[in-house]
Amino acid sequence: MLLEQAIHKEQAAGDLDAAMKIYQQIIEESKANRRHVAEALYRLGMCHLKKRDEVQAVAQFRELVRSFPEQRTFVAKAEAELAKLTRPPEYLPLNQAVERTVNDDGMNRDWLIDLDAGKLFTPPKGLGGGKDQALAWMAAQGIDGGAETNAAGPGLWGVDMVVIPLAGPKWESLDLTGIRDDLSEGKPGTPAVMSALGELPRSYAFKTREGSIGVLQILQLVNEPPRHIKIRYKLLQHGTSAAAPTQPFPEFVGCRIEERVALKVVPKGKEGQPAAGGEVHEYSHLEIAWQVDPEIAKQARNFAVAVRERKADGKSLWSVADLPADASSVVYGQAKGGRTIRAAEELPPGEYVIDVHAYDAPQQKLDPAKALGTASANLTVKPLIYTQISINEVQPGGTIRFRLIEQHINTSSAPVSQRHFINSDYVEVERMSDDRSRPVKFTATHEGNIYRYQVTLNEPVAPGKAVLLASEGTVGLVKRSDRVFRFSQQHWPGSARTRRLEIYRLPKGAELLDTTPADMARRQRDGRWELFVEKIVPAGGSITTGFGYRLGEGEVSATEPLKLAPVPWKDGEQMHLKLKSMVGMEIGALIYTAKAVKSGDVDAWRVESWLVVPVGEMSQFTRVDARRDSFAPISSRTFNSNLGDYRAEYTAGKVKLTVAAPGKSAVTRVVSLEEVAYDNEQALFLIRRLPLKEGYRGSFPIFPVMGGTPLECRIRVVSKEKLAVPAGRFDCHKVILAVYSGETKGLEHTLWFSADENKYLVKYDSGSAVMELAEVLVRKPAEPELLADAKSGVRLALPAGWHSYLEPQEEFRLHLLPPEPETSALLAGRPREAEVPSARKYAEQAATKVQGFFEGYKVRPGSWAELETAGLPTARYVADYQDTAGDKVEYRTYVLGRSKVYWFVFRIRKDQFEAARKEFDAIVESLKIVPVQKDADRDTKPTERAAL
Repeated sequence: MLLEQAIHKEQAAGDLDAAMKIYQQIIEESKANRRHVAEALYRLGMCHLKKRDEVQAVAQFRELVRSFPEQRTFVAKAEAELAKLTRPPEYLPLNQAVERTVNDDGMNRDWLIDLDAGKLFTPPKGLGGGKDQALAWMAAQGIDGGAETNAAGPGLWGVDMVVIPLAGPKWESLDLTGIRDDLSEGKPGTPAVMSALGELPRSYAFKTREGSIGVLQILQLVNEPPRHIKIRYKLLQHGTSAAAPTQPFPEFVGCRIEERVALKVVPKGKEGQPAAGGEVHEYSHLEIAWQVDPEIAKQARNFAVAVRERKADGKSLWSVADLPADASSVVYGQAKGGRTIRAAEELPPGEYVIDVHAYDAPQQKLDPAKALGTASANLTVKPLIYTQISINEVQPGGTIRFRLIEQHINTSSAPVSQRHFINSDYVEVERMSDDRSRPVKFTATHEGNIYRYQVTLNEPVAPGKAVLLASEGTVGLVKRSDRVFRFSQQHWPGSARTRRLEIYRLPKGAELLDTTPADMARRQRDGRWELFVEKIVPAGGSITTGFGYRLGEGEVSATEPLKLAPVPWKDGEQMHLKLKSMVGMEIGALIYTAKAVKSGDVDAWRVESWLVVPVGEMSQFTRVDARRDSFAPISSRTFNSNLGDYRAEYTAGKVKLTVAAPGKSAVTRVVSLEEVAYDNEQALFLIRRLPLKEGYRGSFPIFPVMGGTPLECRIRVVSKEKLAVPAGRFDCHKVILAVYSGETKGLEHTLWFSADENKYLVKYDSGSAVMELAEVLVRKPAEPELLADAKSGVRLALPAGWHSYLEPQEEFRLHLLPPEPETSALLAGRPREAEVPSARKYAEQAATKVQGFFEGYKVRPGSWAELETAGLPTARYVADYQDTAGDKVEYRTYVLGRSKVYWFVFRIRKDQFEAARKEFDAIVESLKIVPVQKDADRDTKPTERAAL
């Protein structure tokens, strides 16, 4: 892989030039794999830093941040480097016009400008490296552009700017309607041209690299020495490091937006024309509020409110009277005392007048003639378009608790009773409700990286009426470093024109760093930042929002603090699980063990696993040594019979990974870790140490040695269930485990852990196979494993540290699993053929057949031996052969029984054979064959681990 080659060149060989060449190749050729390109950009920037080329380093980091915002790990690293290398932005005061004279570049001074700060710049002498070097230097200084006075194209040229021409020459009457949204959605360009051709002044709206928004006029062009352009401009919005303008934040009631119309009741005869009440959409929660003029305030004893059509013969749609003197507001559709009336009659789109009347005595019905004072306001109700309202509570550890409200009209000709939609599977919907807060039933089906939801509404919605629905749940937010968090989301509402509102409430004490869009409205409330954006998204369009924040020391917690409980397992525990296909056929086994050891001079837990899948002859062994207190990994090994040998050594902030693929030399590289990451192969034991309970959520970083990239593991306990497995019946916590790279979900599995003090792994469903607990044992360090198979009559003793798996088939095949994975062993048996004269003869015939399966297979002539095992004739030999791991030895022993032939096969590296031979012989010599039960009884007796 190119990326690994480049990293090796950079870190192991120290050849920066060769590494940079490969990184550049990845950037130019691997556009489909955005993660690889992002990492290559970051590493290329770091190579430039090592070569003390800070300008080019800044260029790479800025390109990464601008073009790959979803690659959060590398964006965070790039931003950290940029903070060290670049000048922090400065800002002119808002709405303050300034004039500047920007020289032509031929004048050699003051020909560049930072619009945010209003400063002019002259490049340093000797700035080489061509255009890219110059642009990188400008970016590092915060420079936004320069001047050009030649006749062909005079004007200002911007760097990483968005520029929009404005109609009209007058500074005071510039029309900015919709310009903010256009600037926010615009793509920065270089050069972004503000032309000075034609009649001056010419006006432009602009957005700088830092996110500042402003208006600029070119006042004068002088193309004779000293050549220059004279401009004036003002900032309307600072960039991301400064406060954005405030904007009214919406409030919500049920599944509706709360709208408020305020009126002032004045003495009768002084009311004048109705006030402007504004615009609202259908299905709003409309509150009508009023104040009373002091002239009649003491006399006002009663109020009435009405809403009528705004036309000559307009009818009244709703009214309420006899409201008490202390009343100051009422909600449309409610009667005195707050009771809802005429609930089915919403205000349809149209023009209306709201009237409020004050009386000096109780008034049971609306009577304008008796009113002491009155107030009127015009109100426009706009048709409801498809509306999405996303309200997000950001938790201290980074997850978001959301409430998403949907409003849309049933445009079909029939009542609607169901709703269908899809979501990315990193969005977890937990509950749905209607406008009256009643639960709504739904089902979710997982397909690839999405969930398909089918919702059954509580009542059918008639044609022309609105579906009002709310969903609640969680969505992940990536933690970028110890205390810095970032969230970014691009949302496509769908095929309909959509009104999208999003509110984000950050944790208490959060320091807001930046937002997308840069001018997102913000306010502080109860010690928390709140962010708000509203946009009309065209059909098929999207909206991108994001923010970054920093929490102080002690303010960061995980989804639920990752507090490890004491280990639930006993020293020497073994969990044996059966591996089954999705149709229930047993296809292998998995054994987990845990024991207390010394790893160097550190007290540690050693957790190991043996996976055996006879179909395809696949096996895997894993071992992780983890500190006994913190459970942080010290070292690990994963040996896969098909993929190779992976070894990891963990130290502070990094992991040294050595990979030996079959038939290839080992390759070592160092991977940086932003925080302590647990080895992937200890994850199940880590989960057993968490405080599992219904509703529990947690997350922790993992490092898969076979992937070589840190990931995030998120778990949640969704329910408590009873399970029956081969090991017995258990009350279990059902756990959903999902692994993420950033916000991309790589996999999702379901696990069941016993709800007792042991927290056994009872069942594991990966979606392609299922594991079920078969038995749990506790074995002392030097205790051998004793096996007794009732079906075959085989009894066997294995040394301490060995394990076994008997295939569930008619032909006897017992896999012997040694402590070190390079060695493989098997005891097999089949019915004896009557014509076989001796064990030696049988072994010779078998050796001839085996030769065709192994390269260079040759029996050592002097290795043949004939003896007895369990009182039965036995023959054994030693053969040499080669495979991808090098020179190997096969050690075979054949035992000739009365009705069956049994044979042992041990395969091991040639240089290790003599040291292991005595142990192999002891296993063979422990074999005993005892009489078996009648055929009718045999299948009911499983293999037992018992004393011989």
